[in-house]
Amino acid sequence: MSGSVEPLPSLKENEEIWTAAGHPIAPDKLVLAVGRPGSTFTDHGLRWDNSGKNGHYAPISWSNQ
Repeated sequence: MSGSVEPLPSLKENEEIWTAAGHPIAPDKLVLAVGRPGSTFTDHGLRWDNSGKNGHYAPISWSNQ
């Protein structure tokens, strides 16, 4: 698997577009993004290519609690 995303362009130079979209993973803070070229997965008879398609990222806090 190879995957990465980049933020969608903002009207403000060098800034990301943050949203509170209610996404189950990060309901209060999520960056709108797009899959970079080469964002693919191939295994078990499946092939998935997210290049140029929907993507996003958000801050996470790992915990065993």
